[in-house]
Amino acid sequence: MKRDVYLNNSAIITGLGSLDTTWHSLLNNQSSIMKKAHFENTLLPETGLALYKRDFSDFQTNFIPILMKECLAGFPKLPEDTFLIWTGIKNNGEKVESHYNGTPEPFYSSAHDLRCWLADILGLKNDGMEVNAACASSTIGCALAAQYIAEGRYDHILVAGADMVSRFVYYGFAALKAMKSEVCMPFDTQRSGLSLGDGAVALFLSAEPTDIRISGYGITNDANHITGPSRDGAGLAKALFQAIKMAELDPSSIQAFCAHGTGTRYNDTMELLAAQSVFGENVPLLFGVKGAIGHTLGAAGGIEIALCEKCLREEMIPPTVGCRLPESPGVVLEKTAFPGRNILTSNSGFGGINAAILMENLS
Repeated sequence: MKRDVYLNNSAIITGLGSLDTTWHSLLNNQSSIMKKAHFENTLLPETGLALYKRDFSDFQTNFIPILMKECLAGFPKLPEDTFLIWTGIKNNGEKVESHYNGTPEPFYSSAHDLRCWLADILGLKNDGMEVNAACASSTIGCALAAQYIAEGRYDHILVAGADMVSRFVYYGFAALKAMKSEVCMPFDTQRSGLSLGDGAVALFLSAEPTDIRISGYGITNDANHITGPSRDGAGLAKALFQAIKMAELDPSSIQAFCAHGTGTRYNDTMELLAAQSVFGENVPLLFGVKGAIGHTLGAAGGIEIALCEKCLREEMIPPTVGCRLPESPGVVLEKTAFPGRNILTSNSGFGGINAAILMENLS
């Protein structure tokens, strides 16, 4: 018999700060995205970025351990048999830059190094793994954690990851012409690109009951394009259906949907089509947070899961910061009372990957 899985603790760091600070800033329609000069390159324009307590004065410093330590400040001590899933996708970016600059390689550059480092500082004696599934990494990490706990493989799992706006990442998105010079505008009819941001997340899941249960998940792949999403949203729709079915719910019973919402033309349209495919004309409260904290890459999904927990506990949906003229009438533009008992969240990433998590408040 499969066990129920619960979210016991969560913590994040974004350009707005900690989980509580980020939450209150979201409710007040505030954004941490600022127009900043980038890595001493005069060929590219300045872009909107959400950085955490730093600038670009030392762009080669590996900021990941700093983000992760701040994220875990105040986090309860974990059982030493906790299994660790690392979901940051910034893998060896600083190492690549060190070869470019002819400087020494930094410590803790690879995902494996970072997982081992984190396990060591937390005193975890169990094994672990890394998940690199582009911008759906921590969402899939949470899904795997739910599967492993439900099947009895592990009793406790920490899903953790951090990503930063490095020069390597910045130039990659610049090459795709995917970034916007100002604050990004998720689901707005005038949207023109995303904003990058620093971020870290820690989610502790177990079979020990709490008010918040991970009731369903879904994972699919469009196999459509190396960077572009499937235009019809069919792959994402399938992942959403999987999560809803696993939770033994109907699409009509879903009460809120936290979308990926990068602010690019193709992503947001794809998500709205997927939502319409799943929910028909009765799309639940739909919102996104990247207009406030930027796209935090592998940490994005986990950050959104933590914020969805806040929505369930605080009975409130934050506004979709940056959106003024929504492409869909269902997009939440003002903080909205939310007495709902469930919320669905999803992320999509390069390579056509899609992942969804459905959470329920049992209190």
